[in-house]
Formats: sequence, C-alpha cells, structure tokens
Amino acid sequence: MFNMEINFIISRPYNGLFGDFDRSVIEKEKDSLLELWSKDGEKFISFIEKETTKKFKKNVYDCYLVQNFLRKGISAPLTIKVFGKIKGEFITLIHELLHVLFVENRDFFTPIFKDLIIKHNVNKITAFHVVIYDILHKAISSIYDKELFFKIKEKEQFYSDAFNLLDKIGELKYF
Repeated sequence: MFNMEINFIISRPYNGLFGDFDRSVIEKEKDSLLELWSKDGEKFISFIEKETTKKFKKNVYDCYLVQNFLRKGISAPLTIKVFGKIKGEFITLIHELLHVLFVENRDFFTPIFKDLIIKHNVNKITAFHVVIYDILHKAISSIYDKELFFKIKEKEQFYSDAFNLLDKIGELKYF
C-alpha cells in the first residue's frame, strides 16, 4: 500500500521573499498537484524505489509552493515553483524527491557519484544529475511516454552536461 504523502504548503512569508504573488493562482496549482500526486505519485515512487532498491525514509514530506522562484525547484527545503504547467511541476517534484532519496541513502549513492566524477571528470552537481536523469528517463518512459522526457531534455539547458554524459554512457545500473 502506498503511504507517501506530500503536504503542499503555501507560505505567505516564504512566497513574499521572492516578490509579489497571487495566492489564488498557487491554490489552484496546489489542487491540481494534489490530484496528479494522487493519480501518479505511487507509480513514480514505486518505480524509483524498485529501480534504485532504496526506500524513502519518511511517509510525509512538506513541499512549499512558490510562484516567483528563480529555479523550478530545490530539495531542501523541498520547494516547487508553480508556473502553470502541472505535469512539469510534478516532474520537478519527482526530480527534487530524487535529491531527497540520495541524501537519505547517502552511503549507497555516494560511490555511484564518486565513480562518475572520477571516470568522466565531472563535478558533483553533474554526477548527481546524470543519476537523476537516468532514473527520470526510465520512470517517465515507463509511466508516461518517452517523448515527454525528450521534451524535458530539449528545454533543460541548465544541466545539459548531465544529459550529454548520460547520452554518452547509457543506462546506469544501481545494484
């Protein structure tokens, strides 16, 4: 039975740090994200835990929803930018939850990252994102469709080094 909850939080002080915001817009996004989490959250989390052989440590995670944020998301505190594209926001949530999984299972993932850093002469951020995009590619292709991942890859310029390295080395094995 799936028992991971995401507690989406709309914080006036936190949102206010990043400029003006429209609470009604964020409320609407929150409702849509809750609906999508209810529909697809279990599929993604189950896929990730099976693929990596690692479990998330908590049953409830707080996730702040912010309207005017510089990035699409961060993992600590778990924060997602709302920008009117629910599926994109949901994939960002999964991306950030992968960072959380890495921290919660540091002993398992650290050797994978170190291996990528040494073998491919990349920085830590790139190594993290090679693993994230490998898992996301498999999950999105399995649950949604392969084309969605390629659309994400096409738009994502910030981590292009990670995508390029993943293309070069191919699928990763985690156990």
